[in-house]
Order: sequence, then C-alpha cells, then structure tokens
Amino acid sequence: MPEELTSNYRSARRWSRVGSVALYAVSALVVALVLARTVGGVSAHGPRAAAALVPEAVSELPLVAATVLLAEFLRHVGGTGAPFGRAQRVRLLAASLAIAAKSVLDVALPLVARWALDAAGLPTADAARPSVDPVNVVMMVFLVCLAVLIRYGAALKEDSDAFL
Repeated sequence: MPEELTSNYRSARRWSRVGSVALYAVSALVVALVLARTVGGVSAHGPRAAAALVPEAVSELPLVAATVLLAEFLRHVGGTGAPFGRAQRVRLLAASLAIAAKSVLDVALPLVARWALDAAGLPTADAARPSVDPVNVVMMVFLVCLAVLIRYGAALKEDSDAFL
C-alpha cells in the first residue's frame, strides 16, 4: 500500500473511532436526559403525569437507535472491518428508517400527549405542536444516498480485487 494511502487509511480509522465514541456518548446523554425529564416530571406532577411524559420519552427512542447505528457504522470503519459491505449499508438504511420513525412520532405523539394531559387534568397550553424537523428529512435522504454509495464502493472493491 503506498505511503499516502496508508496514512489516509490510518487517519480514517482513527477519526472513525473518535466519531463512534462521540456518537455513543451522545446516545447515552439523550437517554440520561429523557430519563431525568421523565422522572423529574413524574416527581413534580405525580404519577398521573407519566401518561403525558411517556410519549415524549418514546419519541426520542428512534433518535437514540439511529445514533447507535451510526456509531456502529463508524466503529466498524475504525476497526479491522471493511467500510464497504452489506452490513454497513443495512446500518445506514436502518438509521434512515429510525429517523423516519422519529419524524412520524414527532407528528403523532404531541397529539397523544395533549390527549393524555387532558385526561390527567393537567394544563395543555404547553403541549407541543405536531411538526416535522427538516433536519430529519435531510438526514434520511443523506443516509439513503450514502448507503447507495457504500454499495457502489463494495462493487468497485470487488472489481479491483478481481484484478489482483
């Protein structure tokens, strides 16, 4: 392997490991924040508020799943595995689907939370309004395109390996 190629490969592996650790940390932070918010809300408003807080907590689960999948993608690149392959493509597509699920939940769960607040006799003025985050749409499109590029990279690698 030429020296520049080796250097670039080592740099990619190193930054992939750093990115993987950072994404795992973000996932852990989101889980901790959701738990703290839920426990704090139940403590402040009583167990009846749990019905209103659970939908908000559930809406963050796909984000955590997508982040963990992307961390796994980077961990695999940073490890000894090849960055191209079916498993990598599946991770990216699954992360895209998790983000799509988050978008659906962002629309549906505020309606459920409003209903739960009403049922619990709590004020609904602060209930979130249903909306889709454009960043989620951008990420879904980007991840699907990246998965296609990974498939193309795998085909190129197979083609080049055939000549060796």
